Amino acid sequence: MAFVEWCWHQPARPPKPGCEPGKLTAPSTIDRRLSGVVVTARRQLNLQLAEGVTEEARALLKAKVKEMEKAGETRGRGPAPALLVRHMEKIAATLPRNRFGIRDLSLMTMHFAIAGREHELAYLRVRDITEDPEGRGLIVDVRVSKVAPRTVAVPFGSRAHLCPVRAWRRWKAELGEDVAPDSFAFRAVHNRWKTVLAGGLDPVTIGDVLTRIGARAGLDIRPTGHSPRRGLVTESSRVGNPDSGGEAGRMGSRIQGHAPLPRGRRGVQGERPARGAVVRWDTSLVAHHDTWPPRNRRWHGGARTVRCAGNNRYELDPAV
Repeated sequence: MAFVEWCWHQPARPPKPGCEPGKLTAPSTIDRRLSGVVVTARRQLNLQLAEGVTEEARALLKAKVKEMEKAGETRGRGPAPALLVRHMEKIAATLPRNRFGIRDLSLMTMHFAIAGREHELAYLRVRDITEDPEGRGLIVDVRVSKVAPRTVAVPFGSRAHLCPVRAWRRWKAELGEDVAPDSFAFRAVHNRWKTVLAGGLDPVTIGDVLTRIGARAGLDIRPTGHSPRRGLVTESSRVGNPDSGGEAGRMGSRIQGHAPLPRGRRGVQGERPARGAVVRWDTSLVAHHDTWPPRNRRWHGGARTVRCAGNNRYELDPAV
């Protein structure tokens, strides 16, 4: 109860010195944090929580949401605007001709190409971005993700000034030939001397960089750390990519006008079945996080027949 009350008065994002505080935390974020606290307390800390404490906390949150709706209050930052190709064209034209510009261009194009999240870009290491053995682009190993690790093939772009492969090569050259493989891929640059520092950019800074370069370009949107991911899905849908609602990290090549690199093993994609429907897939294929079966479900072996139990749950069908 006290945790919900405390979260209710917290800003959606920590305010910066000299800046006005933004909107307060959204109810959906508070509910997600509540679930995380309860699960951590029970599984990792082995705490015995009072029975019904979670239900009481959610009831308090629900009452606060009703009061918020009556007062017409809005909370949270809302959905991130999509960073489209036309936006990146403007940004690329206004980037400075120094290490800041080289880094920011590589960060933006890589963010878009792998449909990454802020923390995924922040925790990329130099060894995680390698050249394709057949010379068709890059292989990005996203090891840190809130959903599941994945490997993304990034081909060359049809627009040389927005090509993530060329942009990364220029930024890697600025890191030096003797760069440590375990060092961060995207690092801070000294404001005055423009030297590359050892520390990597944290997830919040990744979003701040995108917001800053978008403001410099005079965009009609305010891009955030989630904007490149939404932009890739939006652009892919416009060009008729059938994967626009699925594996977002593999869609950049379709937009750039090139055939994608081999996709490897992937799950069966399609519309989510209705409750009670009997579905069947080859379990020798690994289901990625944006396909059904639901995220974080991995099945191996022969073919299995399961029944959709609703609420993103799939159960083995004993009748088949």
